[in-house]
Amino acid sequence: MNGSHFAKQTQRERTCSLVHGSWKRAGARLACVGACALMVGQLLLPSVALAADWINVGGTQYNGGVAVGDEAGTWSWNGADDMQLNGYNGGGISAEGNLNIGVTNTNTVTADAGQSAIEVSGGNLSITGDGTLNATGQTDVITAAGNGITGGDVTVDGATVNVTATGTDANGEECENAEAITAFGGDVTIKNGATVDVKAGRAAGSGDGYYGYVTGIYATNGAPGEDGEFAWEHDGQSNKGGRVSIGSGSTVTVKAESTLESQGIVSRVNNGAARVEIAGDSLVTAIADASNGMWGAVGIEAAGMGNDATADIIIDGKNTFVTAIASASKDRYSKDTYGLHTSSGSAVEGGSIQIKNGSVVAEGNDGAIVADNYTTANGPAGMIVIGEGGKVVLPVNGVVRDYQKLGARPMALGNRFEYADFWGQTIGEPGEGVLRADRDADKIAKVAHIAFDGGAMPTPDPAPTPKPQPGGEGSTGTTGAPSRASAQTGSAVNVKLAAVKASVTASKTTTSALAATGDSAALTVAAMGIAGATVAAAGIAAARRREE
Repeated sequence: MNGSHFAKQTQRERTCSLVHGSWKRAGARLACVGACALMVGQLLLPSVALAADWINVGGTQYNGGVAVGDEAGTWSWNGADDMQLNGYNGGGISAEGNLNIGVTNTNTVTADAGQSAIEVSGGNLSITGDGTLNATGQTDVITAAGNGITGGDVTVDGATVNVTATGTDANGEECENAEAITAFGGDVTIKNGATVDVKAGRAAGSGDGYYGYVTGIYATNGAPGEDGEFAWEHDGQSNKGGRVSIGSGSTVTVKAESTLESQGIVSRVNNGAARVEIAGDSLVTAIADASNGMWGAVGIEAAGMGNDATADIIIDGKNTFVTAIASASKDRYSKDTYGLHTSSGSAVEGGSIQIKNGSVVAEGNDGAIVADNYTTANGPAGMIVIGEGGKVVLPVNGVVRDYQKLGARPMALGNRFEYADFWGQTIGEPGEGVLRADRDADKIAKVAHIAFDGGAMPTPDPAPTPKPQPGGEGSTGTTGAPSRASAQTGSAVNVKLAAVKASVTASKTTTSALAATGDSAALTVAAMGIAGATVAAAGIAAARRREE
């Protein structure tokens, strides 16, 4: 960063720490139920607003307590936690403590090699206003880091933010990750009609060996520790943070491309509950391309780390459209390429993908939509829950099926692995029994679409809706041994939709082509075309049923 790096963690440590390392795809699918009690305790603590101690603008540092700005009026800081940009075009901005950036007109922030475009340490970062912010850097382009107790949140509220992560290493070493928006020990929140466009990828020819992880939007409860090392807990308790929330009519487009591993939108939490929540009639498109990659790709993922972990993806809102597409090389080492994916590691809760309303299109080489739970015991399976009125439009006659994958994950940082099964659910062909990822791959849907038949907007609950429990009323899974029964809320569309399938295929092809060109506006339109085609299919099916 221009000026001071994080005092407790250097750029090199951030881009090369194990939270970004190869072990996470080799089995890191892991987060904790007990964090709920911890989070409640933290919410009872008094809230302390930490104004920035200093800021650094384009390489010059200014101490807090005194208002400063440039003569042209392109930037100003009130000496506390408020900064305004109005036509700024210059180097990176960093701060120690909370920083609220208001944007007016078009602003461009370009980071020097090895530095972030906008970086906050020990506080929260908020970007607001009716203007546009363009930010470019190598990795962690827009980022905040807390200490696990306070700080670390990144919020985009109403503004237009375009982020490009080029993905090269400033130190000349093989650590060429590219992460665009990152929150360490905090959450990423995009709300109030914000427009966020993210492109992340590495320079051609870079990323030899086990480096080259590319992520568009990334939140984790990992945070810099006092010893300078990355840590996921403090005083024996889990850090806060690690969730992604997109809502209130926001538009988010993410394209992540790598020759190793690519991820669009990710929540990753150690010993806490990972969650990605998309609601409020938002439009979200996440494309992860690792077609030449060694590992794999995921469009949208919530994943835990640890031996007691849960993860959830929740999609809601009548006019919410979500497209998650992941592609990877056929010769990749890891067979973990999914459109939508949750992975837990708990003997208590299996985690879930809950599609309550809206439209969801997903594609992945190994499964369009997969929710799994890793456990050595006979713990609950991960679940796919489709709200009332929801239908599996594609594949035709597709249903929620129980799912099993044989696998391994690290027991701890290092080379020790434990072996057990991932139990969960996926979208697949009708049938009995459990679909195994290895022998039943052809029965698992690689392209799926969930749509709702004109259902009204769900009435908001006065309190958070309890997570569906396996074996309970209306559940889609059971506790206990491998004889897990499948069920789906809603019915599949039992009509032939060859013409619509062709339309969706054409739309998908257009989306992939536009992603390669970086045309974000057209990319969004194409994504809507995919959803629109399949929503039309649902309408055709409903009309035919009425005629019958």
